[in-house]
Amino acid sequence: MGLAVITHPDTCLSVLGINDLVYRLENLQKKKTSSLDQTELKNILTSLVKRLTEDEKKALQHRFSLPKFSDNILSKIPKQLNTSDLKWLIDFTKSSSQAQKACQICLEQCPIKDEKPIVFVSRKNADTGKDYLWPSVRKTCVGCGVCEEKCPTPVASIQITPRLKWSETQPER
Repeated sequence: MGLAVITHPDTCLSVLGINDLVYRLENLQKKKTSSLDQTELKNILTSLVKRLTEDEKKALQHRFSLPKFSDNILSKIPKQLNTSDLKWLIDFTKSSSQAQKACQICLEQCPIKDEKPIVFVSRKNADTGKDYLWPSVRKTCVGCGVCEEKCPTPVASIQITPRLKWSETQPER
């Protein structure tokens, strides 16, 4: 095993203040394929529904004429999604209350949540003065690699460094 380290903070969505679902949907839109990645879209929709308010869920249900949300129903949306539906979904996701929160997939997907191996520390960008959240790895990290696997950036922003021991001061890159 090892220890999770923020190796690419310049691509970390949390540091950049970018919502992971918006990022993933926009990446789907940018792909030059004739059909969308059905599995990726279903995963995004499943995560989105969990984060929406009740009113936002109703708006999504209305747009796609859904009786209620279930895995079976959510798997039907990607099959019927056209270009204008995808644009609507991106705009809807951007405007939803959950979009105010930057990516925290590394924390959300960590299997040892109770131990809080990753916390987000508020920092201020010296150049812009803008606040952002820095993922900070704690001693309780076991280096399982789930955070690296689930990181949505092309090269994972967080990576497992083998045999690295935890210390109070984490290297910033």
